[in-house]
Amino acid sequence: VAASLAGAPVTLASPAPQEAGPVAQIARGVDVARAEVSETDAAIVWPARMAWVDAETVTSLIEAHGTGDGALLRPAYHDVPGWPVLLPVRHLDQLRSLPPDRMPDQLLTDLEAAGVPVRTLELGDPGTVHDVETPALDLPPYEGPPEPASGHVHEWGSPAADASDDAPLEGPALAPYEPVGRAE
Repeated sequence: VAASLAGAPVTLASPAPQEAGPVAQIARGVDVARAEVSETDAAIVWPARMAWVDAETVTSLIEAHGTGDGALLRPAYHDVPGWPVLLPVRHLDQLRSLPPDRMPDQLLTDLEAAGVPVRTLELGDPGTVHDVETPALDLPPYEGPPEPASGHVHEWGSPAADASDDAPLEGPALAPYEPVGRAE
């Protein structure tokens, strides 16, 4: 991994001790991210085996977090929860308290059982539930989110989108500019 990242503008962190389990690996990643950017208030937890995730999925998770309630956000494809997840750092201590023998899916179940709010977002991305064991050509089609993940509708479906950019502007006509004479 280090050789692949050589020269890239990234930070490669040494892993937590293996015996500390997946929970320590995740917490270590969040700690490193927070050390790099002190304003970090959430982290994307992304298992390496989930290589087919679409960029729109990541954008949707971030957008939903920005307008959300502090819940852990998890994408879904056809009602099947997937990865990556967006973990607000406010839940990091609860994550750290979980046993080292729990695998990532179990950690999410444990967090929810401990009272961490979890919100699943249907994002239409098969890459969130199909890992590298599925060849890219065998993935179901990407459908995309049916609506903005944040719930806030910007200009989606706006009638303004149907008007040509070359159409004349509506509104009162303006008189041509006529300079006022100079005082002598």
